[in-house]
Amino acid sequence: MVSQLVRLVVITLLAAALLAGCGTRPVEPEPEPVTLAKDSPAGSLLERAREARQAGELHAAGRYLERALGLQPGAPALYRELVELRLQEGRPEAAEGLALRALRRAPENPRWQSEIWDLIAEARARQGRTAEAMEARQRARELRD
Repeated sequence: MVSQLVRLVVITLLAAALLAGCGTRPVEPEPEPVTLAKDSPAGSLLERAREARQAGELHAAGRYLERALGLQPGAPALYRELVELRLQEGRPEAAEGLALRALRRAPENPRWQSEIWDLIAEARARQGRTAEAMEARQRARELRD
């Protein structure tokens, strides 16, 4: 009789534990960061490109970024920087193409992807493609929500 009672209590506790687990949401993994090691050759070139850009030396900044992409051709952070440079240079078509390439290489990081969609919207707006720019902004909002 006591062993049946113990067994019934154990089964009840196990069932309660299982049901309690059903009500919790799974933990979402942290989004993969989109960075480049500053002490890497490509990271060093990225820093030089940013400095050149701030100094208004856009052509030099572009050369540094192209060299960095030669070292790390799949680095989405480099593509993003190049997108911003092309927008600054007044080359929205090139910026859009690079931004789309950055998205294809992007890790699962909704915040970063939304920022790229904002850049795509900016590039499209500068090309006079208002409806497409609005669509890109909507995709950026959806990723942020």
